[in-house]
Amino acid sequence: MRQVFSHGFALRCVPGPDESLIAGWDKKQDFVASRRADRTGIEVTGSWPRLQKTALRPSAPIFPGGIQLTPSGAAFILLQDAQTTGGYPHVLQVTHADHHVLGQIRPGDRIQFLKRTPEEAADDLREKVAFFRSWIPDLRL
Repeated sequence: MRQVFSHGFALRCVPGPDESLIAGWDKKQDFVASRRADRTGIEVTGSWPRLQKTALRPSAPIFPGGIQLTPSGAAFILLQDAQTTGGYPHVLQVTHADHHVLGQIRPGDRIQFLKRTPEEAADDLREKVAFFRSWIPDLRL
């Protein structure tokens, strides 16, 4: 569970409500954080599927860690200062256990997305909280 500082990150993700739009997508490939990054989000370049304009949907709630695809094929990981609603398809959601990693990603860093079930994501978070509490017993997350 110790963080290794490098130029690559493996982010655990659960399916978003629009995950079916990326069915058959090769999740083992590496993606790269582009220079288009700030406190609202990080553009992630790579071989994302191109979406049809009909894939756009009405605005819906979106949370930090959400990964949205645009019709142009760009993908964005939303960060803490991102909007609270969005109309682009929400295909993946970075698990809460990895939210602290998002602020460490720099342009040029490589990113892999590891698919998790909601149950596995809950187990990951419990494990991480237990690890942190072994260092700081009074920690509340």
